[in-house]
Amino acid sequence: MTGVFATADELVAASGRDLGTTGWVEVDAARAATFSQVTADEGWGDGLPGTLVLSYAAALLAEVFAVPGASMGVNYGLDDVRFGDPVPVGSRVRLRARIDEAAPGRGGAVQVAVGVVIERDGTAEPACTARLLARFHFEGG
Repeated sequence: MTGVFATADELVAASGRDLGTTGWVEVDAARAATFSQVTADEGWGDGLPGTLVLSYAAALLAEVFAVPGASMGVNYGLDDVRFGDPVPVGSRVRLRARIDEAAPGRGGAVQVAVGVVIERDGTAEPACTARLLARFHFEGG
């Protein structure tokens, strides 16, 4: 794993750092069907809903980014989400990530923006790009 951060200072110092690229994972029919049932979105035709593609980001990001030194991590939101190439069932996707910004926040927390690109195997255009926002809290902060 390329991005493991034990302290707030380490995380802040990583601003601008590439985290690397994950391995490929197949977007299987069972997961697509379950997602469609849960969201009641079954009219997506040849390409999967962008929200399903984006849902892979958290699990894939865990391959290249961890903050074991934080006492708590909070999903703060998303910025600049874009869906490019459609992702048919059976496609393989992977994620590239970069810490766009990591800045000290209130109470010793660190506000982090991670830029992600979800790529589909065999295509040049990304399936999805986004900035994932998180806030990490550290003991004594």
